[in-house]
Amino acid sequence: MVSRNWYDQHTKCSLEAVISSTGIAAALAATVLAGLTPGTIISITACASMPDLVATTWEVQSGSAIKGTNVNAKRLTIPVEKRAGITAAQSA
Repeated sequence: MVSRNWYDQHTKCSLEAVISSTGIAAALAATVLAGLTPGTIISITACASMPDLVATTWEVQSGSAIKGTNVNAKRLTIPVEKRAGITAAQSA
């Protein structure tokens, strides 16, 4: 007999956004990682192109990054995971 067991089932994805503004200074000011520390819970309230992403319990993972040059828009990448049992960030 063969069996396969699954545990700690969860969903992983990387959110990507292209950030631009009226000028490079404004785009740079809008592109920050400070609030995207691992363990932060974020909500996706609407996503017409990928409705499966709509959820209130996405947990930011390590590895958030900003890429681009200093003359155009920036690309923000945020790795996130969703687990059914995690509903809020841990409190002290």
